[in-house]
Amino acid sequence: MKLNMNENWYFTEEYQDYNCEQLQSLQQVRIPHTVKQLELNYINEKDYQMVCGYYHELEYRKEWKNKHVFLCFEGCAHRTEIFVNHQFVGKNECGYVAFQFDIQSYLKEGNNLISVKLDTREQLNQPPFGNVIDYLTYGGIYRKVHLDIKDSQYIEDVIVKASASKDLELQIVGHELEDKNLKIILNETCIYEGKFKEKITYHNDSIQLWNLEHPNLYHLSINTNTDSFACHIGFRDVSFKEDGFYLNGQKVKLKGLNRHQSYPLVGYCATDSLQEYDAKILKGELGVNCVRCSHYPQSKAFIEACDQLGILVFMEIPGWQYIGDERWQEIAIDNVRKMVSQYRNHPSIFIWGTRINESADLDSFYQKTNEVAKGLDSSRPTGGVRNFKKSHLYEDVYTYNDFYHNGTNDGCEASKKVTSDISKGYLITEFNGHMYPTKSFDDETHRLNHALRHAQVLEDVHKNENIAGCIGWCMFDYNTHKEFGSGDRICYHGVLDMYRNPKLAAFVYASQSDTKDVLEISSSMDIGEYPSGYIDRIYVFTNCDSVKLYKNNEYVKEFYPSEKYSHMKHPPIQIDDTIGCLLETKEGYDSSVSKDIKTILNAIAKYGQAALPIIVLLKCAKLMAFKHFTYEKGVELYGKYIASWGNQTTSWKFEGIKNGKVVKTVIKEPFETMKMKVNVSSQELIEKDTYEMAIVSVSLTDQNDQVLPYVNRVLNVKTSEEVEIIGSSSISFVGGYASFMIQSKKKGTAQIKLEVDGIASQIIGIQVRKEGVLDETTSN
Repeated sequence: MKLNMNENWYFTEEYQDYNCEQLQSLQQVRIPHTVKQLELNYINEKDYQMVCGYYHELEYRKEWKNKHVFLCFEGCAHRTEIFVNHQFVGKNECGYVAFQFDIQSYLKEGNNLISVKLDTREQLNQPPFGNVIDYLTYGGIYRKVHLDIKDSQYIEDVIVKASASKDLELQIVGHELEDKNLKIILNETCIYEGKFKEKITYHNDSIQLWNLEHPNLYHLSINTNTDSFACHIGFRDVSFKEDGFYLNGQKVKLKGLNRHQSYPLVGYCATDSLQEYDAKILKGELGVNCVRCSHYPQSKAFIEACDQLGILVFMEIPGWQYIGDERWQEIAIDNVRKMVSQYRNHPSIFIWGTRINESADLDSFYQKTNEVAKGLDSSRPTGGVRNFKKSHLYEDVYTYNDFYHNGTNDGCEASKKVTSDISKGYLITEFNGHMYPTKSFDDETHRLNHALRHAQVLEDVHKNENIAGCIGWCMFDYNTHKEFGSGDRICYHGVLDMYRNPKLAAFVYASQSDTKDVLEISSSMDIGEYPSGYIDRIYVFTNCDSVKLYKNNEYVKEFYPSEKYSHMKHPPIQIDDTIGCLLETKEGYDSSVSKDIKTILNAIAKYGQAALPIIVLLKCAKLMAFKHFTYEKGVELYGKYIASWGNQTTSWKFEGIKNGKVVKTVIKEPFETMKMKVNVSSQELIEKDTYEMAIVSVSLTDQNDQVLPYVNRVLNVKTSEEVEIIGSSSISFVGGYASFMIQSKKKGTAQIKLEVDGIASQIIGIQVRKEGVLDETTSN
């Protein structure tokens, strides 16, 4: 029996050995909880480092007598000591895995005091600590807590092997279950009923495999008359070969992004709906097929969402470059054991990361981590992320952070130059990132360069058949330590910002999917955004076959995917001619003269009249000598077709064409009116075993729904009592977006009023419901 323990905790930033009578003087909190809410940026990581205390009153129930009472924590950062009625129960030395203790022998009749001494300091001798770390590690009981009440005879663990051959093998670890009967149900089919057996096999030809397009899941339940176990499983095989990655025997090019588990203000403290939201963004918005959990095991809710959506997951142990002493290494090896044991039944996980991210070779240590992972799960390959070449390879896959691309060279290095064993699989686990940090409010040229760097790596990885794929750094911006980032404690490495709003580079990934029509233009078409007023490059990131361009509703030209990116599924399309056929249709020039005039006008924009190349000057002379072209005419055409001077508003229309039909249209024209658009991560906050959260993102757009990246207004938010806003209710727009998070408080329809000066306010409604809330253990 599982009992909720997420309500009515008490918290203090300085741990003391309190009695129940003293708790009312402390701050009452709900789990998950962060020890310190931070600002968006310019924060100090010392603020969340402390030895703090969490306390909970637990009323003993008579039906617990002679039973096991497991106190279960899904995640506490970072060193946890548990006390019951002032008696030490045990400790956990990893902030990223679940742990539990049987507290039956410490309980008494009536009220019991659960005390949690939590050390969140970064000086701990355990992973990932010991040196600098390029991410904040936060602190708190940031994942859920529950009691698991078990009879003396119970199911300890179930190891599931469900293969693409449609075979199911169950290894059931039982505690005194030898004389029990088992009933095992797969979906609604009973596949075994009889005496307890440690190993049970089953085969059914009608099983549907788990894959990226159809992530078929089966509900497995195992029951005795004293206990039960349930999970979702998927039948599939994963493997790496010399020439790439295979899922169910079919070669798949891996394309993904790295993910931290952090959120603005609250750090790691995010509920299930936000975990699921990230998975939905990866699959539905960005169209990737894999994600790396960098650099630690992440929420079960996130992994379950990847199971359901069909996203492959790279799971790795905590750490960042540093390897500590013998005790530190023992904890890291135990982290491998816990990671594999706790996550191995998830079909989405396709590889175990058994090395500390970007650490040096240490043979005895990594032989052991690999051995532990293989001993617990032989069905998956192992890897270990490196940032150097020709490393000692004890894993199945050489996983490498390739930061070779600098914007002007190849997107990646050849695998044979990097791996120490070409016969094994090879996977790029990071690229770009710190090579070109990009803010959502950078100028258009910077944002475009960022996007093209991602495109170039995707192109060259697809071109290299023996590279299994690549996982970009990274999904979204994140808070970091003083040694990294932009001085404001933010690493601007993401294709999304911290609130999951897209940068231009996000559309490089989105355009590779066919789940929805994508048509994103890299330029606002405002010449003042560019030096000398010359728009030198315009790219369209799209999954359309072609793009038609119109100027003031006059057809200019149709453009097709760039040959430079021919190995991508949907290459970017470059708009390299904004005059097109207009000189012919509007001015009456023949095609030859039109071509020369376009060359001259574009050269003037690029170089200026005083620095025109000789070949351009010769074209000018030829036109003047033989076509009676005048300087005054050139000035007129320049103003009309390059600078777009004059009273008329210049409107650019881009039409995305698929199968000969217009499927999407984007209009770029000078700003006239401002509108507010609202996106909510979830329209319904359903409290199941704790409170829920949502991200609300407000963008300001022009009359054509184009986000205004340089707007500097302030959003003011007012909420009804059903929810509360996390942090300030006044939020500045950054990169065209003002975003905030809300937390559920009570059931009903929450009203959230959004106000921006000069724009009509909006009120959005969010339903807050309580559904199937688990039995609450507290006596309060």
